[in-house]
Amino acid sequence: MHEAYPGHHVQLVSANRATALARRVAHVPNGGNILVEGWAFYCEELMERQGFLAAPAVRLMHLNDRVWRACRVVIDVELHLGVMDLPAAVDHLSAEAHMNRYEAEFECLLYAGEPGQAMSYLLGKREVLRLAATYGRRRSGSLRQFHDELLSWGCLPPAARVRS
Repeated sequence: MHEAYPGHHVQLVSANRATALARRVAHVPNGGNILVEGWAFYCEELMERQGFLAAPAVRLMHLNDRVWRACRVVIDVELHLGVMDLPAAVDHLSAEAHMNRYEAEFECLLYAGEPGQAMSYLLGKREVLRLAATYGRRRSGSLRQFHDELLSWGCLPPAARVRS
């Protein structure tokens, strides 16, 4: 659901069909992949709402992934604020998300190397949900029409909105 269908595969195929070159190739480094990761993370929730994660084993795996992603946000922020060092980040991910140490070390090295990327999943999903709600209030289109319009943007992230 996240990597293939309806996640990254569908989003990137749609981006490749965008009429504007900027929409096809846009990538902003250091956490700028909000729409790409946000769409894929949103798809997980969408598929759950549609009943595709009803089996207990699948549901448990999905809940574990949510814990892992929550840990990533904490680690992303605390690593880059200097509150947490790399060994503490690995310990946190291993303990809280029940990830084996080797995988946790690999993940934390990725987070350390690209500030903001780990939290782009959650920020992007929240933005897609906000856009879906706004679309639903302003237009009479279906959820599919919203998805088609959103995906027509290619890889360009929606404008970040400051929340107070």
